[in-house]
Amino acid sequence: MKSYIKLPPVKPMPDSKIKTRKFSDDVWINYVIHIILRYYKEVDTDEIKLIIKTELIKPKANIEDKIKENIYTWVQKDKRIGLWEFKLNLEPKTDSFKGFYDLKFEHSQWKKYFVFEAKNLGEIKSTKSSTLINEYVYVNKKGKGNGGMYRFIESKYAVKMDFGGMIGFVIGKVDGNIVQNLTSKIKSVYKENNGKLIDSKIILNSIESNKNTFTTIHLRNGKKFILYHILMYFN
Repeated sequence: MKSYIKLPPVKPMPDSKIKTRKFSDDVWINYVIHIILRYYKEVDTDEIKLIIKTELIKPKANIEDKIKENIYTWVQKDKRIGLWEFKLNLEPKTDSFKGFYDLKFEHSQWKKYFVFEAKNLGEIKSTKSSTLINEYVYVNKKGKGNGGMYRFIESKYAVKMDFGGMIGFVIGKVDGNIVQNLTSKIKSVYKENNGKLIDSKIILNSIESNKNTFTTIHLRNGKKFILYHILMYFN
């Protein structure tokens, strides 16, 4: 239990579907972020470290996928979340199609949905920390833009939404402050054109003053788009 993680307060879900349908998007978003942060607050870190250790000895480590599966299993077992009736989809990824998001939260009384892209962070085996930061923010592969955040910016993810989320699994060695390293890269990439930072641009400690959270505000296709970032430290 990580007592230092503060959860966004949520009210009991009303029995009346009429009342539930009147929830604003901000209320639904708050519920979902509460779930993600509660997972991080309550998950057994030693359990995740064992998952990481087990994967690292394999020729091809699938750490990111294994932690996502752990989140999915935890959500399914949590009776409190069950009472709220959220549905979480864990999308498979295939070699033929890379457009699947990682985690998708839905509710029968909400016309929208909340999707998260998850990325590993830190120096892992021969992969440098800077390489994974690029994979999180933006990377040019074979002349095409890619990366976790960029998939939202180019509308591959959350096509009809004006918000989305990034989860960073910090599982390797990090030089300096990972939040500072990430936000510096974000500022250098999203300073113009589609996806450029607008308004407050980057809000640090944005969720209940938790230092593992920040929010970025972008202009996507002429409209405001908000990305909520949550880092989970397992290194």
